[in-house]
Amino acid sequence: MRPTTDDLDQQQRVRARYASRNETRCVGTIIAYSERPMVCIQTDDGEHVWWVADITDRLDDETGPAPEDQP
Repeated sequence: MRPTTDDLDQQQRVRARYASRNETRCVGTIIAYSERPMVCIQTDDGEHVWWVADITDRLDDETGPAPEDQP
């Protein structure tokens, strides 16, 4: 199941699909929420994007799972 905006916190890095721009995909960090489904993502190149249609992936930090998440 794909995460939704309800599952994500600001500053969470995500991969998302724009609601416009012909479904272009972007990777960036959530920086603000408005009314659903509006989310503002700052992409890795610094662009601010609103109207994200779908959060497709949460991106875990590069170091892997936290120690408490490991068996």
